[in-house]
This record gives sequence, C-alpha cells and structure tokens, in this order.
Amino acid sequence: IQGRHKTFSFLCWLTVIWVCLSLAELRCPGLDWLEFGEFCYKPFGDRKTWQDAQRVCRDLGAELVSIMSMKEQSWVESYFYMATNNLWTGLNDLLVPGMFTWSDDFEVTFTYWAPGEPNNHNGFSEDCVEMLYETGRWNDKSCSELNNYICKKPKAHYPALFHSLGAFLLIFYQIWGHYINVIRMTEVVL
Repeated sequence: IQGRHKTFSFLCWLTVIWVCLSLAELRCPGLDWLEFGEFCYKPFGDRKTWQDAQRVCRDLGAELVSIMSMKEQSWVESYFYMATNNLWTGLNDLLVPGMFTWSDDFEVTFTYWAPGEPNNHNGFSEDCVEMLYETGRWNDKSCSELNNYICKKPKAHYPALFHSLGAFLLIFYQIWGHYINVIRMTEVVL
C-alpha cells in the first residue's frame, strides 16, 4: 500500500503541474477565432451597420478590429483576399469630428487611407472607417451602411479540452487517494 500511495502522490502532483502549466498558455476562445500575434480575430460574413457590428463584438468581449501596423494590415488583407464586400474597422471619429480613434482605445499609430481619404464625401458625415475589399485601403463611410466585420480581442486563458481532462484526472486521483487512505485506516484497525 505504501508504494501505491507514493505513486498516487507523484501522479497527483504531476497532474496539478500539467493543469497549471496548460492554463498559463494564452490562446483564443475557440476554433472560430483566428490567431495573429497576441490577438484573436473572429470574421463575420453577414453585413451590419457599424454600431450593430460593434455590438456583436462587444457581446463577445471584443471590439471591431483595430490595425496597429502594416504587418497586421497585410494579415487582415490576406485573410479577406476573396472578399466581395468592404469590412468595418473600429476606427471612427464619432466623439470628435476629424479626430479618428480606435474603439478599443488603442492609440492610432498606423493608418492606411485610400488616396483623398478621409473626406466626408459630398459633405455627408462619414464617421466610421471601412477597409475596401479591392485594395485594403481605408475609407471613411456613413456608419449606417452595411459591411462585413471582424472582431478582435487579446488572447487570454481560455479552457481547452485537455484542461477538462486534467481536472477529471485530478478529481480521479483525489478520490483514489481517499480510497487508499480508507484502506490504510482499515489495516490499522485490523
């Protein structure tokens, strides 16, 4: 029994370490999210207004995509290379006209405007920014237009299948350990 108890202790600690290490890995919440750098992206093929698209993203704990570099811009473009509709970004000047900010509050350090943009075309208030599917360049547009969209959020500690398996094994070993202790107490009584 003593040898089995040592084996149980070793296996129990091994499982605890395994579960803890796997929880430390940052990942995306599911297979329908794409990974790039430190972020997760979820594309949507349906078309919504900017506000409705933003609401969908926020319901998922995300924001409309912010693009921080040419590298990220190229990645988003490459993913949407077969798109036939423009794509909402989180860039907008809803708070202060002419001062574009990202909806996720990241600083605007990179832009990729189409020539002549932003322009409030024909004097209309174009407060939201779309990525043009033909060129990847950005265009200010009325927020009430319908576009595809992509949500973005930082990677986080999301449970995965092996976390559940690890938790199951941990519980199993705890029950097994209790069983071993009951046997040991029975031997002492006998």
